[in-house]
Amino acid sequence: MPKGKARGGRADLRLQLPRTPSPAHLAEIYQDLLRRPHVLGCFIGRKRKEGRLTSRLSLVCAVEKKVPRDELHPEQELVPEIIPWTRGKARPGRLATDVQVLSQPFHPANGEVAGPGDGVTAAGSRATVGIALRHPVLGDVVTTAGHLVLGGPGEVTFPEGQQIPVQLASSATDGTLHAGLALKAVRSATADYALVRVTDIPSRNLYADQTPIALPFIPSDDDIGTPLFVVSARGILKTRFRGIQGLLPVGDNGLMQSLLITDFATSAGDSGSCLIDVQARAWGLLVGFSELDGKLVSVFIAAGLPLALEGATFL
Repeated sequence: MPKGKARGGRADLRLQLPRTPSPAHLAEIYQDLLRRPHVLGCFIGRKRKEGRLTSRLSLVCAVEKKVPRDELHPEQELVPEIIPWTRGKARPGRLATDVQVLSQPFHPANGEVAGPGDGVTAAGSRATVGIALRHPVLGDVVTTAGHLVLGGPGEVTFPEGQQIPVQLASSATDGTLHAGLALKAVRSATADYALVRVTDIPSRNLYADQTPIALPFIPSDDDIGTPLFVVSARGILKTRFRGIQGLLPVGDNGLMQSLLITDFATSAGDSGSCLIDVQARAWGLLVGFSELDGKLVSVFIAAGLPLALEGATFL
């Protein structure tokens, strides 16, 4: 075989090889790393060099602080520079690590903030704050149920002077009320959320002003059966994950798609609530319920959907 073809064949084979471990293997690697001192989290990202991102794929370890190598046990405490992993019959993979300091992890608020689990009322109807985000145009806002302020399908950015007044009840106090304005609402086959600016306190992803809600997580079918929690104005409600990619009728929203489905754990006023796991990762935002074989189920849109649609960042 001509040399050029052989080299091309090998290159094609390399392109087909996985660049990172499988999700199951990656979970084992994460579990091992999280046992090590000061390691708070992990993710697959780009390696930094002298403060700048490189093109090299790496396993990033987020740590509380960096400790001199000679103060750590080389096998049990030190984060290895290279993580080896198997990929079937192919040559073992090697993934570099990159240790980065997580600035002020789990820093509680100095005062009241608008965040997940706070109650929201508008014109006598009730809902709940889901997450806080930084919008490129609207600034810092919180999400709640779109159907709280929008009577039917559509996407409306309320003009100045026509924004919908709401009241937010803090989950950290005995229901101290704060004034806010609904700036935008979206109701469609895939979304049901409103963006609210609270006028007198900042917005952050803290439940009861102190418990952090982590970045959105995208579940797979491997996660069916996982115990979950709904961050409601009534408190933390226990539930269990039942399905993904749902296509179900949801109240007057009609047929909705790309839904997450859990055992029924919610009631009136919980719409908009954030669905989290034991790691406090945000999975979904409650849009309502459906009934299957005579039993109710709670249904959610993905927590990351408003961020993606609005070009926003997680506060």
